Amino acid sequence: MDLEAENAKLRAQVAALELRLDQTFEQSTAVKLVIDPADGSILEANPAAISFYGYSAEEFSALRITDLNQLPPELVAEELAAAREQKRSYFEFKHRLKSGAVRDVQVYSGPVRMYDRDCLYSIICDITDRTQLADQLAHAQRMDALGRLAGGVAHDINNLLTALDMLASLIRSDVEHARPVETHLREVEQLTQRGASLTGQLLAFCRRQMLEPRLLDLGAVMTGVETLLRRLLNNRVSLTVDIPKESIQVVADLTRLEQVLLNLVLNARDAMPEGGQIGLNLERISTTPDLREELEIEWPTAAKVTITDQGVGMDEDTLRHAFEPFFTTKPSGQGTGLGLSTVYGIVQQSGGRIRVLSQLNRGSRFELFFPEAVEPELLPEPAPPVESIAGGSETLLLVDDDGAVRTTLAAVLREAGYQVLEACDGEEALAMLCEQRFAVDLVVSDVVMPKLNGPEFVARARARFAGLRVLYMSGFLDLPSVGSGLKGVGGDPLLTKPFPASRLVGKVRDLLDSAPQRRTLDKS
Repeated sequence: MDLEAENAKLRAQVAALELRLDQTFEQSTAVKLVIDPADGSILEANPAAISFYGYSAEEFSALRITDLNQLPPELVAEELAAAREQKRSYFEFKHRLKSGAVRDVQVYSGPVRMYDRDCLYSIICDITDRTQLADQLAHAQRMDALGRLAGGVAHDINNLLTALDMLASLIRSDVEHARPVETHLREVEQLTQRGASLTGQLLAFCRRQMLEPRLLDLGAVMTGVETLLRRLLNNRVSLTVDIPKESIQVVADLTRLEQVLLNLVLNARDAMPEGGQIGLNLERISTTPDLREELEIEWPTAAKVTITDQGVGMDEDTLRHAFEPFFTTKPSGQGTGLGLSTVYGIVQQSGGRIRVLSQLNRGSRFELFFPEAVEPELLPEPAPPVESIAGGSETLLLVDDDGAVRTTLAAVLREAGYQVLEACDGEEALAMLCEQRFAVDLVVSDVVMPKLNGPEFVARARARFAGLRVLYMSGFLDLPSVGSGLKGVGGDPLLTKPFPASRLVGKVRDLLDSAPQRRTLDKS
């Protein structure tokens, strides 16, 4: 009797709880649903849910939760199981209303016993306004970042344009007075290289530049760039370099690795307006378990490069943002905010790691870690062959939608002795070939063009002229089909803009001297 009485008491308590739960469910202003975890069917919707979703009580009884969240059934089954087993109680979804409108919702769901069965009791909160505000804030932050980037890039480009304009005036004066122009022409070439470096930084921070990794002696790289680094420092800043005698080898892109060292040393210099000492150190280290965990690496040893300065340092807030793109502590318009983000992008893309330690008014310490190259079969790549710079008399079809670029390239090729036909896009080039008034020995084509781009034009042209030789050019370094070196679109060679005239003329000659292929007037 005592046991039966106890059971009856418990049943009464459960019934009372279910009644209170049912009353709370019905009277609540919060959107609530009762869901069958077995198949996701909606067992009950309170008045607030009926108002929010727009379905009647009868319509709800025919719905499953998949009708609201638009998710695949297998994913919904996983989420229902997680809620039923109390592995998760909080979810964020997009729910579609009867009207077709989509709202962002937070769902709090947990198991309950209702209607003599196990159910999921779900409370739904509409967070659409909050997510829209977050999107607006993110958009504003992106626009602010782009504004800072535009200011910094405009500053650098305006400097380049000013210098180029002045040099053009000086060269004109030199010509008028029969003075040598070689010095000023070399300066023009150097400025174009600076412009290319700027675009390289933009691509590096988003990790979209092509790398050409090869086996490098890291100490030799640092020694090779040391002279340049010293020239960039004023007489108030000294540089101390410590490189071990033994070789420490890594696999990396030489140019980008030099850029990393340059950016970090210049950053250290700028952090010491009153002068000080910069340290550049290389060592081989054995990685500790703590270091491997911190850097998320598994290397037993690492090549470690350390750059230290005695500058102004960074506070904790600045340190948190140090590697963010567009973030700069320099005055407005005097930096792109890409220096450290460029370093971060190159190091990460090279398989390395970077960390920074800094204290306000006590200087900064940047540490770079690279996996040491231990593969015995990995050998240094041979130096690329020097391309011929001889010209010729063959006929070339030059295709580029930029009139100024096309005119300049045509002048360079004509100066080398070639007959040059010009087309502004792929459609015009294809028409010229199909007219068969010209026997073309080589097509030199841009890749990205309106109407008909380079690869599309070449594919159509080769359908008619199977032996057509092609040299691509492009200012885009993130073309999906572009590999490293000169392997270009569809296996054809690619020149990356900007390039010197000698490289264009040399590559054209090399292609023409390669295995003979038919001209476009030859029968295929």
